[in-house]
Amino acid sequence: MLDRIQEITRTIHFKLLASLLLLLGLSIAVSLFGIWTYERDHFTDIARDEALRAARTVEKSLRHAMLKNDWEMIRHTVADIYAIVQPSNLSILAVDGTVAVSGDRRLEGRRFDREREAECTVCHQQPGTPPSRTAVLLETANGPVLRNVIKVVNEPACHGCHPPEQKNLGIFIYDAHFDDIFTMLRTILVRTLITGAFTFLLVAAVISLIVRRYVHRPLRQLEAGFVQVGRGDFNHWVEVEASGEIQDMAVQFNVMSQAIKRSFAEIKRKNWETEHLYAFVRQLGLTAEWDKLRQLIIDLLFETFAVERVALLLTYEKQEGLRTEITWRTDGEPRSYCREYDGLATTDELPSWITGAWEEWRRSPAMATSFAADDTVVLAPLTIRGVSLGLLCLRRAADHPFSGMEKKLLAALVEQIEIVLALHDITEQARIAAQLEEKNRELNAAYEELKSSQARLLQQEKLAAIGQLAAGVAHEINNPVGFVTSNLSSLAKYQARLEEFIAHQQRLLEQTGQKNEQEEAVALRRSLKVDYALEDAGALIRESLEGVERVKVIVQNLKNFARVDQARFSQADINQCLEETLNIAWNELKYKAEVIKEYGELPQTWCHPQQLNQVFLNLLINAAQAIAKQGKITINSWSEDGSIFIAVTDTGGGIAPEHLSRIFEPFFTTKPVGKGTGLGLSIVYDIVKQHGGDITAVSAPGGGTTFRVRLPVRVEAEKEEGDGGNDQSPLR
Repeated sequence: MLDRIQEITRTIHFKLLASLLLLLGLSIAVSLFGIWTYERDHFTDIARDEALRAARTVEKSLRHAMLKNDWEMIRHTVADIYAIVQPSNLSILAVDGTVAVSGDRRLEGRRFDREREAECTVCHQQPGTPPSRTAVLLETANGPVLRNVIKVVNEPACHGCHPPEQKNLGIFIYDAHFDDIFTMLRTILVRTLITGAFTFLLVAAVISLIVRRYVHRPLRQLEAGFVQVGRGDFNHWVEVEASGEIQDMAVQFNVMSQAIKRSFAEIKRKNWETEHLYAFVRQLGLTAEWDKLRQLIIDLLFETFAVERVALLLTYEKQEGLRTEITWRTDGEPRSYCREYDGLATTDELPSWITGAWEEWRRSPAMATSFAADDTVVLAPLTIRGVSLGLLCLRRAADHPFSGMEKKLLAALVEQIEIVLALHDITEQARIAAQLEEKNRELNAAYEELKSSQARLLQQEKLAAIGQLAAGVAHEINNPVGFVTSNLSSLAKYQARLEEFIAHQQRLLEQTGQKNEQEEAVALRRSLKVDYALEDAGALIRESLEGVERVKVIVQNLKNFARVDQARFSQADINQCLEETLNIAWNELKYKAEVIKEYGELPQTWCHPQQLNQVFLNLLINAAQAIAKQGKITINSWSEDGSIFIAVTDTGGGIAPEHLSRIFEPFFTTKPVGKGTGLGLSIVYDIVKQHGGDITAVSAPGGGTTFRVRLPVRVEAEKEEGDGGNDQSPLR
């Protein structure tokens, strides 16, 4: 379960979705905080204004009684207002702070302390002349109240009762309830949080669907395509439901898979033809009956080369004179026809395409094998010791000419047919038998060389396809990776600014706000997990940037491994080639073995880096596959006596002694059917030999295996002397 979670968190889909949702959550949280702050300040201001107007109204109501200095009327008026309006407090204080009149008679006679009372310190602890009116938000036993403090100024109308030099006659206090305002603010806060949560979930769902639709699903389809092609399913066609770079990648992938499919099919066909031809040539040597021999030759040519028509014309001496035997086969006629004709006269019984070839051969019996201008007709004379024995005629469709490889195979087959026909001369059987054996050995060598060449061709085509894919992937992925990197960097800056803004806002709240507001803000901040979100946002952005950098490194390693821009020989660092190959094979190795690198100081050498990367990749993959569970793979490199040595050692099960001498043979493998082709180490051997080096293997059952590669150190000057300045390798 934990591995599954780790696998999900490493995906681009998860990181992109997490980054977007984090940004969305932060945006909604900041917006909600701003809305809540605005609403709180707005309703507070409204309440302050209402309380101030009420205080002024009460003040005006008492003005007439205060001008008459009628304290009885003042008390009755205060009592009436207190009973009707029911403020928290309605009091008139003398100059010394003593409560003279109050709606709550219990407060009369109480004296306010200027140094401690909140409504007093606001004015008396400030420098300069205290304001005539002020309002203070207080927390009382009956809940929060807004206390309006208004000075009673000694106006000229009051000079009859008070001396003119007395500026202040007292203080008027009016407390307005704030319970309803705070209840309303709490309701607004709850609704705002619910709306924000619903908005977050809705937008998060939409973003998740969009990312899954246009990023996750197309990437999974591409991944499935890679897996299917890697398993040999070249008919798999990737169709992604996306546009832009991902769709272009899918198109390039389909083009690549079809190219590999065609190449693989062509190589399989050539292998089949070669094996089929070799088997039939052996049958020719084992067939002694003349009629069966002619039938076998016709069937061999017809089926192997997929021709429309084939004919065999043989001329020989009989007692009654010169005789000609003609055997042919055409498409749609499964039977072969054999006729004997006196002399070389043309007969109407023969098809025109045979008589045409016959006439041409009669004009020049010693002619060489010739092909028509469009390579669809072949005339191959059969000659033994300078004597013309007969003629082979093959015809193909106009849209299916003979290839160069088929021409070479046909020439080898003609030689074998000539030898087999000569075997029927009793006096020459011994000498021709030796020639036949020699030709068979040459054909075996040619066959093995052909298989090896085809294996190298397949590998080169695979490398070219990998190079094209690497270039396409690097080009298509680098652009969106650049966008993601830039956006994540911007997100990091925005997140830092947001942290600075919230910290500054917190400081302002601590300086200007009340204790209850601070506690409420702290509680809200904790409930919204703002600190955790900010901290986690920074970590997620850093992890995302690290993930993007890893993608860039992987793409660069893929390009370096394929070396699409270095398809020929160049100066290279073997240690760097080992490191690049190790990066590519790491996904195969990390679950099987601990890799120990012991690199020495190596000089640069003139080599084909792309081919050497393939050598090291095959050795590392074989080492990993040889380890059943968990083991070690050690990579050593050193230089000695003008050569570079590379050793790859594994702790696997080892190689049986009877197999050790055959591991570099083409198509030899000890793996189960379908698990290996037997070409890997053969190609490794050929590449090392092309570089003028050698490769050896030391192994024991149960004791692991060590492959050691030796490469001569070459400089560019040797290359120029070896090939005259052209691009061909001097090591071939």
